[in-house]
Amino acid sequence: LLSFMGAVYLFTKEANIDIEFLEKEQIGITYHKALFDTIQAARVYRGRLYTASLSGKENPELPKLKQEVISDIKKLDELKNIAIELELIAQWETTRKLFLTSMEESPEKSPLEKFNQQTKAIQSVGYLMRDVASNSNLILDSALESFFMINVMVNIIPSIEHNLSIIRGLITGEI
Repeated sequence: LLSFMGAVYLFTKEANIDIEFLEKEQIGITYHKALFDTIQAARVYRGRLYTASLSGKENPELPKLKQEVISDIKKLDELKNIAIELELIAQWETTRKLFLTSMEESPEKSPLEKFNQQTKAIQSVGYLMRDVASNSNLILDSALESFFMINVMVNIIPSIEHNLSIIRGLITGEI
């Protein structure tokens, strides 16, 4: 009887560890998705603002795009408990400040300076996405297929998108 109880204890302990691991992965996915949405909206806004600034033409989409980025930032603010649980609240606050500063009106800055400032804010979100994956066990998944899928989602796709968005923005500005 004692050995049976010991086996049940070990089994439930292992099951609880697996459940905690999976719960942390789930909150990581939730936060990562919100960061991904923010980075996408910020890239579109940055590109349209850069093009409008270079051309000197008013883009009627800009206020809506700016509001979309601000809305995404507010959604991330609402996920503050996740940032705290993942021990990333200080990093989020720094990233948030970079974003809001980069979106302020600054007529003294050239279009390229604004573009670069917004690029730094976007890069900061990319670093935060990587740390979310690390702190939420997303990249620690023992299943090899899951590991490769998460690696593509967290590292490879954001890197490719980042580089393409910079190229697109700079080329669009030159046309």
